[in-house]
Amino acid sequence: MKVKNVGFALWGVLLFVWVVMGPIVAHAQDDNQPNTNQAVEWLIDTHQNEDGGFSSFSGGADLAPSDVGGTL
Repeated sequence: MKVKNVGFALWGVLLFVWVVMGPIVAHAQDDNQPNTNQAVEWLIDTHQNEDGGFSSFSGGADLAPSDVGGTL
């Protein structure tokens, strides 16, 4: 069987996921706000270099130079 409208089908799936999962994800984010804040604080305090970037493979802040991959 050959699918002719793959793009149309993909958009349909994405729309379905957005409609069904959107409210679930929004509710989960509200419930996890304190945990999210703690995770961000940990990441910044222990891994962000002084220049604002991150290194790909580092044991902590300023132990290796920042690079594009780590910062992304």
